[in-house]
Amino acid sequence: MESPRRLSLLAAAGLVAAIALPAAASAQPDLVPMLNFPMNASVGVQNQGTEASGPTHLIINCTAFGMADGGCPDAPGMAAYVDPAFPDRAVIDVPALQPSETFNHDLTFWNAIPWVPGTFVFDAEVDPNNDVAESNEANNATQSSYTELPAVGVAPPAPLPLTSPTAGAK
Repeated sequence: MESPRRLSLLAAAGLVAAIALPAAASAQPDLVPMLNFPMNASVGVQNQGTEASGPTHLIINCTAFGMADGGCPDAPGMAAYVDPAFPDRAVIDVPALQPSETFNHDLTFWNAIPWVPGTFVFDAEVDPNNDVAESNEANNATQSSYTELPAVGVAPPAPLPLTSPTAGAK
């Protein structure tokens, strides 16, 4: 028969093993999208996990502030980012990433966008189909914005008053 002290030690060892197993099971990639604020042409994805990830996608949606969806200007070159699986979104292929590795991408069409005055909201989501099993699926989205101010110009001069002199004024 086992002594109570030995059973306690065995039980404690089993508890340590039980605690250690979930930590080993959570060794996975953790993909996080990155946008600049204010938004610009540079976007990225970082693997903050402890294991390599497989390839996936980063999708970006632009919405004019105050609209439910859409309202952003189109630009030449955006066709390279079209994917029928994600309509009306810019889709960027993200390669497999090692732990702590970052993938950076410049949106080639950014400088050709004919911005109009207003604020535009950008939503980015990495791994939108959950193809990569991650240690944290809750941090796959982020948001940024860009504001185009009205062009600064010179206001036209105020019109001169057109009044006729009153009779008898000298």
